[in-house]
Amino acid sequence: MSELTEGLKRAIRFRIGQMVSRILLTAIDDTGLDVKGSVSHQRVDGDTFASGGTNRNATRFQDYGVTSVPLIGAEGLALQVGGSPSRLAVVNVDDPRHRPTNLAPGEVQIYTDEGLVLHAKRGRIVELAGNAIGIDAGSGNADLNASGAVNIGGMTVVITGTTTIEGTAWAGHTHSVGTIAAPAGGSYPGAGCLGNTGGVV
Repeated sequence: MSELTEGLKRAIRFRIGQMVSRILLTAIDDTGLDVKGSVSHQRVDGDTFASGGTNRNATRFQDYGVTSVPLIGAEGLALQVGGSPSRLAVVNVDDPRHRPTNLAPGEVQIYTDEGLVLHAKRGRIVELAGNAIGIDAGSGNADLNASGAVNIGGMTVVITGTTTIEGTAWAGHTHSVGTIAAPAGGSYPGAGCLGNTGGVV
């Protein structure tokens, strides 16, 4: 009886020791479907540090509203739910190879390995850095408001659609002096603006 009890204790200790371990990701399935084709979480394969074995088709839990596809070689925590290796859940995946460092206390970044960064800085400052930035408001409005200056710079600046500047339609107003050719026969705002009279004086 005592040998059986000791055997049970060893089995319990082993299961407890395997319940939480680090996992190195080796494959990622982001189709959103499980092996039966039902809607599911992201699925990952990985090598766990505790057992030294490869775990396949583990469930990766993510926070609502935020999703990512980690790179192969990223690490996470593997949890054996109920102590069963067949019910492996992966959480808190990180990749120290690409994680930005030296942020100020309280700051937050969303980042990729390519260097795209959305940085919430101290002082309620937001910085967005990338090779190309697109904003799609669909059928709604895109509003930009600032109590200070709004600066737009680029090799070319293209504005399409009906444009109004200080209450005056861009394409229809004229200047009596200092006119500069503008789209649709209008001109840039400036001295001697005559309003919506059409053409360029």
